[in-house]
Amino acid sequence: MKLKQAAVLSILSVFVSLSLSACSGKGNEYFNAVVTKVTEDGYTVEPFKGEEILKKASVIALSDTVLSTNEVPVLKPGDTARIVWNGKVEKGEPASLGTVFAIYSLPPLYSKELYQAKNKYIGDASADGRLFGLLSDCFNIKEERTTELQTSEEPYTYMIHFKNKPDTRRMYQAAGCLLALIENCGEVRWDYPSDGGGVKESESLTAESAEELLGIEHIAEYGESEESLSQLLDTLCRLTGINR
Repeated sequence: MKLKQAAVLSILSVFVSLSLSACSGKGNEYFNAVVTKVTEDGYTVEPFKGEEILKKASVIALSDTVLSTNEVPVLKPGDTARIVWNGKVEKGEPASLGTVFAIYSLPPLYSKELYQAKNKYIGDASADGRLFGLLSDCFNIKEERTTELQTSEEPYTYMIHFKNKPDTRRMYQAAGCLLALIENCGEVRWDYPSDGGGVKESESLTAESAEELLGIEHIAEYGESEESLSQLLDTLCRLTGINR
């Protein structure tokens, strides 16, 4: 189920600035939560431990109308999300929110776990596998696959062969992390059977294209510390507009 976006042209310019500041926490209140249920009208979520909103509600229903200038991601039970709203909680069982400005997909793993799995050389296949295994759990990539390395010439490439097409947005998120956490990885490429079944389709993300997509510089530097990796994850949580 995909949340509907309200078309309110008279206040569109206001919401542009709200959306741009959402993940940084400037201008509006936000909290992180796990999706526990998908309903006909929206989602039911439970805030993370330690979130301030828990003082008012532990279970929250999100309606199917969200005021947002960004595409709202499709979420499943177990996914995590960042919800940006006006700070008002309406009582009920479950509770609801006054006005929701935006919802972003959020990786469930802490940056510490990913940072500890970083890999200096792409040629270390077992380390690559451990890292991508963590990222697969992080971004809920469950499709069967095999992997292959291209290290004969630059850009050194981590290749993933899927038996079924993975979610495009989640693969771009995982690929961005691989480029930051495998120091000499210059490209992540993945392929999968086309709808016809016989021919394979492929997609890829290079360091340069990732930087352009995310509006950042030197993606490899985001793997140099847990703090910078956390910033990258925060940016990746806003990556919602990829459909290929």
